[in-house]
Amino acid sequence: MKLIKETSKKITKALFYPENKKSLIPNWLSFSRLIGGITIPIIINKGASIKTIVKVTTFVALSDFFDGKIARALNAESEDGALLDVISDKF
Repeated sequence: MKLIKETSKKITKALFYPENKKSLIPNWLSFSRLIGGITIPIIINKGASIKTIVKVTTFVALSDFFDGKIARALNAESEDGALLDVISDKF
């Protein structure tokens, strides 16, 4: 339980109170993947069209690609952002 609480605090910090404000963009892109990981099974279960499923999946894949690229380009890499990225990847 303690690990979950600490991880939640780090994710909240990465999304709302990062040390480098430039990291907000890549961190929110990572977070969008987390939301996408939850959304895709739901829309599949609800009978969404293949076109919609492909669009959402494509967005999730592109956000995975661009979050790291943007973080490196802005010199905005952080430990909390890296944790968020790993968790989003697992989802």
